[in-house]
Amino acid sequence: MRIVLTFLLGLSLITASLAPAAAQSAAEEPENAKQFLSTLADNAFAVWQDPSLTEAEREKKFQSLLLEGFHVDYIARLVLGRYTRQASDEQFRRYLDVFPQYTVEVISNRLGEYGNEKVTINETAPAGPRGDLYIRSTIVRPDAEDVLADWRVRKVGDEFKIIDVKLEGISMVRTQREDFQQKISQDGIDGLIDYLSDQAGVTEAASGNGAQKTSQASN
Repeated sequence: MRIVLTFLLGLSLITASLAPAAAQSAAEEPENAKQFLSTLADNAFAVWQDPSLTEAEREKKFQSLLLEGFHVDYIARLVLGRYTRQASDEQFRRYLDVFPQYTVEVISNRLGEYGNEKVTINETAPAGPRGDLYIRSTIVRPDAEDVLADWRVRKVGDEFKIIDVKLEGISMVRTQREDFQQKISQDGIDGLIDYLSDQAGVTEAASGNGAQKTSQASN
């Protein structure tokens, strides 16, 4: 089921903070935050259900929505956890490059199974002392039990950004961090990057001063 949820997942621990923004916090604008999430969900389903789009076009639009709606770099750092300090500059650059593509690929694969879901926005609740807001929602599935999802939203400048989503109380950032750290413990940071690149359908070719990403041809 994790799809749109992953998408709309990426992904709490949300203990780190961004520089204070001059704009109001998300908690001070609950209706605007709810509208942000509702619009993002509608746009995500519209992309998936558009028969005129090729697979490549769909993934490109998904990546744009992901970058628009999620604080991707922030989530990527949270997920990497303590290994952020252990990674070399080159490793960290490669990781940040492939993380959004990996996330889009995972979501795209899962959307095919859950394209008929609907997101019903419920109430909101304060999330911590930094002005974040939980937007509580229900993922309505025609052929299965509904799923409760809490989206943690932060105001970054003048924009809302999702920084975590909890599904039935389970943080997707926490879950993904545990998965990534297990992979690193087995295969190292380079092994994690190779895994993410493989899952995203991306290859890294040595070129000049470093690695250059080239997308694999899709059928």
